[in-house]
Amino acid sequence: MLSEIQKDVLGEILNTNIGMAASVLSEMVRQKIILSVPKVDLQKGDEIDLSAFEKDLADFRTSVLSTIRFGQGFSGNAYIVIPADKAKDLVNACVGENESHDDYLKLNADDFDVIREISNVILNSLIGAFGNLLNVRLDYSLPDVELAMINAAENSGLPADMNFLSMHTSFLLSESKVKGMIFIALSVNSVNMLLGKINEMLGEIDD
Repeated sequence: MLSEIQKDVLGEILNTNIGMAASVLSEMVRQKIILSVPKVDLQKGDEIDLSAFEKDLADFRTSVLSTIRFGQGFSGNAYIVIPADKAKDLVNACVGENESHDDYLKLNADDFDVIREISNVILNSLIGAFGNLLNVRLDYSLPDVELAMINAAENSGLPADMNFLSMHTSFLLSESKVKGMIFIALSVNSVNMLLGKINEMLGEIDD
């Protein structure tokens, strides 16, 4: 659905915005954040093939999933996925504790609150940048946080009637090695708004 040049422009926009969010996260966890270049595509929910992420998803079988809803002129959902066995390490980095363990069953309500706040910072920064780009006002929900199972051998399980802007990137904490994946689901009108803006930007470059 996206041309290669549209992917390039959108990738640059996302790369810049993720960089700003990572800077804030770096201050929260007091660690350097290592970012990969985002891979971008736009597909229907039932078209997303999670097996394309097979190598990376090996660490995401059981994950902590954060979901935020945003609306008004530009609307959809945004998701951040963190491997469950690294979630406690992420929490500890934020609260200044050094203990490390991979037992996600030990996550408690306070841990989920910390993850909720981290997700809020990352996703609000990312989605807010879209609002700035399109010059539209956005309202956000607080993130819903839950444990989720992800299986690359199955289809994505994402809503078939929504267009997903899939961005596969890693934000790796230099010491605790926590990484994550991000998906953004957009309404049809929002997809058209975004593509229209990108095409406008490309037209300005051509001129």
